[in-house]
Amino acid sequence: MTSAIVMPKLGLTMTEGLLASWQVAPGDEVAPGDVLFVVETEKIATEVAAQGRGRIEQILVAQGDVAPVGAVVATWTGDGPPAEPPPAAETAPEAVAATPAAPQAAPAAAEKGGRIIATPLARRTARELGIDLAADDAHAAQVADVAFVVTA
Repeated sequence: MTSAIVMPKLGLTMTEGLLASWQVAPGDEVAPGDVLFVVETEKIATEVAAQGRGRIEQILVAQGDVAPVGAVVATWTGDGPPAEPPPAAETAPEAVAATPAAPQAAPAAAEKGGRIIATPLARRTARELGIDLAADDAHAAQVADVAFVVTA
């Protein structure tokens, strides 16, 4: 039976999340704890892991797209309520087939060998604007810092 994998709610005020990357593809077999995808919010980037064994059937939300909390992002043959096609005007099913794993550390290290410390929103904004965060590693980058570089 096909079940839904939904966008998890990672905080009290979270209403949507950016699906930063898929770690699985349709047809992949997964086990409990396997990372399925990475979700970015304004404050964190979190890996979402499978709760049980199953096989990924279909990916419904592409990497780089934003999805509301509770939206079906993929289907699989694992444990959980049956998946239904996402309705156009109704709310998403309340299935929870994936749980967040530990927060992901800041990605790549700077060329100087240091770690780039930046919020996910600041990293995404800098990437979209072509700003190299490694060029200014004197402090942790927030989106206000990225905006300052653009206006300066």
